Amino acid sequence: MRYLIAGGCSFIGSAVIATAVARGDQVLNVDRRPKSRPPERLAALARSSLYVQFEGDASDRRLMRSITREFAPDAVLHVVDAATSAAEEIYDARIGSMFALLEAVRDLESRRAADAGPTPVVIHFAARALLAATSGPDAAEGGAAARIAAEQTGFRLATDWAAALGVQATPALSGDAFGCFEPADGPVARLVSALVAGRDLAADAAGCTMRDWIAVEDVADGLLAALSLGGPAGGGYAFTACVERRDREFAEAVATILDARAPRPDGQSHVAIVARMAESSAPSAGLNARPPILDPSAAEGRLGWSPQPFHTRLGDAVDSALASAGMNPTRRRQEAARLSQAA
Repeated sequence: MRYLIAGGCSFIGSAVIATAVARGDQVLNVDRRPKSRPPERLAALARSSLYVQFEGDASDRRLMRSITREFAPDAVLHVVDAATSAAEEIYDARIGSMFALLEAVRDLESRRAADAGPTPVVIHFAARALLAATSGPDAAEGGAAARIAAEQTGFRLATDWAAALGVQATPALSGDAFGCFEPADGPVARLVSALVAGRDLAADAAGCTMRDWIAVEDVADGLLAALSLGGPAGGGYAFTACVERRDREFAEAVATILDARAPRPDGQSHVAIVARMAESSAPSAGLNARPPILDPSAAEGRLGWSPQPFHTRLGDAVDSALASAGMNPTRRRQEAARLSQAA
């Protein structure tokens, strides 16, 4: 398969690319991030003949038409994310780039029509938490409000506007993703870094916010299956491990793994520290509500997709974060090699 990934340097995108290349597929990644500073998961692919990053703006319509014509992908994935909270950048990342991608695919389809060639599968990945949020002025401010609005608009682009252009685009959702090679503000990376360094954890609402957790590696497997098989008629895919945990419960699970793999030299329990920090935070009203339930039946039935056990994936993520917390390049390379072999 030949995959065109718009926004492949994102957390989700880099996991998809690494998995695809490990399977022997060709990937072209269009991303504004400098090629000299690839995300850690993609750094090991620099010499791979199956992977190329084009450093460019996926919202550039002319550029995307040119790239899509030249590369002629079998499938296209949109996972572009904004690097800042500026409204203009969020618009370009989630809306402008989606429109440019749809237009590029329509152009490719028209050129392929004469040859009766297959049309690319288009998948738009959206953040479920933002789709479920309210974008009114009382719900969020500044960048948060812009992200909510852009996510909801981009989701509609993948359905209504794609139909108007005559392009079949399938939306895909997942729960809150964690995994190996998280950015510094990722859920596991942030927890491990704070606990190992002895810093206080911010436990908003006493850790009562409920989330539907899933490993990014499982999301990547699901998205690649969707890119290979296409979308269900009139619907999309939801990738969920059906693991609902409050933030405090998730932090305690991470702390339990840390107690086994990296006990504190002072003898204190990481779990006890998490409990004390959560108890010291006052809960806020309205944050105990469950997130909207995702239905994985289409992913399970049509794609044959199923996630790996939650605690297995969480253990891998903690190991990756531990290597990162030490800021040891050798350990990180060893961890990257281990994960590549496991894939």
